[in-house]
Amino acid sequence: MQANNTGNTQIEYDKIIAKLFLFFIPFSIFKPFAFLRSIFVGVAGRASFVFLIVGLLLYVIQNGARYIEPDEGGLLLRHFAVMYIVVDIVSVLMAIILSGELGTIGGEGTIEATFKKALISVAIVAIMFYVREIFCLLTKEEIVGVLDKVIDVCIVLGFLQIAVLKFGSIFSTIYDFINVAFGAWSSSAIISTERIALLTSEPATIAGFFGVMLFPYLFSKWIHFGLTSGVFIRLVLLVFIMYFSKSTTGYTLFCVDVIVFAMLYLIKKDSSIAQKAGAIMMMFIIAILIVHFIGQNQTINKNMAKVFDKLINDDNTSSAVRKIGLQVNWNIFKRFPFTGVGNGNQGFYYREFFPQSALVTPLAVKRYNQAANQLMDGGVYFASFMSGYGIIGILFMVTFIVRGVRLITRERGRFGGFYYFYLIAIVSLIVYGFSSTLIGDFSTWFIFGLPMAASFWQTDETETLPIHTSKYSRS
Repeated sequence: MQANNTGNTQIEYDKIIAKLFLFFIPFSIFKPFAFLRSIFVGVAGRASFVFLIVGLLLYVIQNGARYIEPDEGGLLLRHFAVMYIVVDIVSVLMAIILSGELGTIGGEGTIEATFKKALISVAIVAIMFYVREIFCLLTKEEIVGVLDKVIDVCIVLGFLQIAVLKFGSIFSTIYDFINVAFGAWSSSAIISTERIALLTSEPATIAGFFGVMLFPYLFSKWIHFGLTSGVFIRLVLLVFIMYFSKSTTGYTLFCVDVIVFAMLYLIKKDSSIAQKAGAIMMMFIIAILIVHFIGQNQTINKNMAKVFDKLINDDNTSSAVRKIGLQVNWNIFKRFPFTGVGNGNQGFYYREFFPQSALVTPLAVKRYNQAANQLMDGGVYFASFMSGYGIIGILFMVTFIVRGVRLITRERGRFGGFYYFYLIAIVSLIVYGFSSTLIGDFSTWFIFGLPMAASFWQTDETETLPIHTSKYSRS
C-alpha cells in the first residue's frame, strides 16, 4: 500500500497482479480466456498469462517506454533479448534460402513457419521483461509468501484428487465444481487414467512444476536455515502427491533436485560435519524405507514397474514422442550445425530423419503419416533450440546461463535462500528442457530471470539469515 495526497491508501495494483501472476503459474488458463490459446499459440496455456497481459499494460500506462538500466540485471535481460533477435534473423535467412528447396507442407512454407516462431520469441522476451519487473515490485519476503501459498494450495488440490481417485462420489463433485473455472484434468480423466494432474492439462505438467519450482524452493530453505518441521512436512506431502501423477518426468526431476541439493549441502561452508552427516544419513534412510516399502507392497511394486517400463518402452505415448523428437532434432543439427535449420522448419525434415525403428508402434506410425500433411515443430525446448538455431543459438544460451550463474553467485548476499533455489532449479530446468517444450511454462522464465533480481534486492545483513526474515528495499 502507499499513501496518496488525501491521506488515504491507494492499492498498488501492479504488486497485486505480480503476486497473482506467480500464484497461478501451475494452473491452466481460466476457461473464459481459453480463446487466447489460439491467438497466442504456445504461450497462453496457463492462468498466469492473463495477469502477464494485465501487468504489462499497467507497466506501459505507468512508465511508458522506460529505458532498461545498464546494471548487471538489465544487461542480462538485454543479452536474452539480443539472443532471440539474432537467432530469429538467422532463422528467417535460412527460411528464405531453403524455401525453394523445401516447398510447403499442409499449405505452410518455411518463411511462414519461421515467422510464427519469431512471434513466440517476442512473447518470451516480453515474459522475461515482466519477470524482471516482478523482482522490482516484490521483495523476497513477498515472493516467499506467494510460493508458500502455492505449495499449500497444491497440497490441498493434490489430496482432493487422490480422494477422487480412491473414493470418487462427493470428492468428484467438489473437484469438478472447482475445475469449472479452469477446464483442466477432469475427475473422469483422473479415474480412467489413475493419475492426478491438479489444475493442469496433464500429469507431466504439474510434476514438472514440482520438479523445477517447488522442490528446489523447499530444498533451498532446508540448506539456508535448516530442516524445519514445515519444510519437512511439505516435502513429504508433495512427494506423496507427485507419486500419484505417475510421471517419469517428475520422478527424474526429483532425483536431480535431490542430487544437487546434497552436493550444495555438502559444500556449504557454515554447515557442521554433524549436519552434513545427518542430512546424508536421513536421505539414505528414506531411500531404504522407500525401496523396502515398494518391495513389500505388491500394488506399488506393479505401479513402479509401469513407471520404469515407460522409460524404455516406446509404446508409451509421452516417452515415444520425446525420443522421436530428440532423434529428429539431433539429425537436423548435424546437417545444419552452425546456423540451425531455422526454428519452425524442423517439420520439413521430420519424415526424413524419423527413426525407422520406431515405426513398429501405432503412435509412431500415426505421427509419421501426420508429418506428410502437417508441419510438425521441433518439440522439446532445448533440442528444438539446438536444431533451429545451431551453434550460434547454443553459444548465446550457454553464455546467458553462465552469466546468470556468475551474477547470482557474486551477489549471493542479495538473494539469501534464493541463491540455492536458483542453483538447484537451473540444473533441473536444463534436464526438464529435454523432455518439455517449456515455452508456456512460466516457472521456466521465473527461474531463468531470477539473477536479474540483483538489480533490486538488497544484501542480507548476514548470509545465513533466513529468507523470510530479511530486510529489503526496491529501487
